[in-house]
Amino acid sequence: MHPVATRPQLDITESALRASILRARTGLEPVLGRDPAVVLAPSDPSSVADLMRHRFQLDRSVPLYVHQDTHHPLFHDGAHLRAVRIDVALGRPRAFLASYDSSRNVTFSLFAPCPHCSAPVPTVAVNRLEDLGDWELNARDMVEAPHFRTSPLHWHDCTLARR
Repeated sequence: MHPVATRPQLDITESALRASILRARTGLEPVLGRDPAVVLAPSDPSSVADLMRHRFQLDRSVPLYVHQDTHHPLFHDGAHLRAVRIDVALGRPRAFLASYDSSRNVTFSLFAPCPHCSAPVPTVAVNRLEDLGDWELNARDMVEAPHFRTSPLHWHDCTLARR
């Protein structure tokens, strides 16, 4: 396992950059083991926080604020169950959307400005600390977030949004 786990004294961005550079140099990803069980429901935010801590190698002292997202569905084709938003308050604040992708895997998507309308939408899938570092380094092989084009947070005249 790479020694890049996020500790309280490190900004999550700094840790992500270190992890991304290490992965680029070695071609290896840390072995995280099996994901903890997760129940994506507003009644159980701790399981979503546990999954994020596991995948991003976050120390328990890193504050995560988990709550129901009022704009995005839990499943891409579902309307009634809501996705979960996670705010990370370590260094520069970051917000993520936890939802299921089309393969029914839990995906964390980073909220960032849309490149066309600048609205804060889930832009790219960021499922590991290294992925966040790749995004910070403007990597070209990032995977689009499941809700990027369908997010209701896009401005009404955004040409990237599908309504």
